[in-house]
Amino acid sequence: MLEFILCDDVEKHNSYLKKAIEKVLENKQLNGVISYVSQEPKDVLNYSKRNRCKSNVYILDIDFPGEMNGVELAEKIRENDVLAYIIFVSGHQEYSLLCYKVKAFDFLLKPLTFKIIDRCIANVFDDYNKIKKISNPIIPVKSGSKIHTVNVKDIIYVEKYNSIAIFHTLNGVIRTYASLDDIQQQIGDHGFYRCHKSFLVNLSQIEYISISQNYLFMKNKKKVMVSRSQKKELIEIVECRI
Repeated sequence: MLEFILCDDVEKHNSYLKKAIEKVLENKQLNGVISYVSQEPKDVLNYSKRNRCKSNVYILDIDFPGEMNGVELAEKIRENDVLAYIIFVSGHQEYSLLCYKVKAFDFLLKPLTFKIIDRCIANVFDDYNKIKKISNPIIPVKSGSKIHTVNVKDIIYVEKYNSIAIFHTLNGVIRTYASLDDIQQQIGDHGFYRCHKSFLVNLSQIEYISISQNYLFMKNKKKVMVSRSQKKELIEIVECRI
């Protein structure tokens, strides 16, 4: 699901945009929702800190009367939510040149029409759905004289034991000679977290985290160690994915 966050210092602009997006979502039966609407950039920035692991679409005005403009807000959002979609809205065409600074997805020129909004939302969903299709790659894992093709989503966790990396998957265990750093580079962007120097876990395969101990339990009933230095961040990441 895509979650939309709107920020314009003029309330009627927020209201119009909210109603238009809700109509697009309903008409096209798209899996999205308006999650937050504000006239204050600081409130939106705080929201991004609390909700950085969701599939967020920020639609931001650029001109704000306070100390933070829309581009500066977007730069700070990027620090919290690197994968978020950012769309700028402005009555000044020249501001479109600023989009590249924060890798903005689109720039919408005011006054907005329903047709402009409809096309923009459709484009966001098209991109989102394409990314979802390629976000679960298959990787080769060499084990002895065999090369296994492993679906990334089927990996529960990877454990480093001396010079061997052990893939614990839904289909069994695979042992290979590889560094955990190299494996993390391969699959780290697909929902995996390095919770310990010897463990790389699939966040969607975590059953629960022990608050009192430095362990987490996976859905295959295996226990995985968590570094004390990583525990707080891991809890925050798991909570914001719920």
